[in-house]
Amino acid sequence: MTVLQLDQPRQLRLVSSSGRPRIRRSRYRDTANLGLESRRLLNELLRARLATGQPVDADAARVVLAARQNHHVGPAHRFTAELIWQLVFVDILSWCRTRRLNVPDGIAAALAAIVTHLHTTGQLHPSSDSIGELLTAIDECTGSDHNTTDHRTTDHRHH
Repeated sequence: MTVLQLDQPRQLRLVSSSGRPRIRRSRYRDTANLGLESRRLLNELLRARLATGQPVDADAARVVLAARQNHHVGPAHRFTAELIWQLVFVDILSWCRTRRLNVPDGIAAALAAIVTHLHTTGQLHPSSDSIGELLTAIDECTGSDHNTTDHRTTDHRHH
């Protein structure tokens, strides 16, 4: 049974009858069946972004990693500009459509957060494109602006 509980004047909170806050289940989480490497990356990304005060949409990040995992062979830490285009225009849409889910808002920001996190932590796979190329691809695909001057100067492959 769910009831409304007054914590303080003018503040309502939805709680279960056991007194614990109700946990919102995400259909994206329920259907994303991420492998170990992708789950670790997602958890690390979410913790790191929260610690810096820049949270990322967990559902959007989960969809990016699930679509990448389901449609591409290879390590979850490997990204190329070509893969970015494939993810944005085909794989994410296909993954969501197959599960009868809407594409979550924040896909571009989540994708940029993932590749930036991999780059800044030194985890971007050696055969990945440079961070500048990856962010440029995200910006070109989505019309966003995640690429900064610092990254645009990186013209070489990630090592």
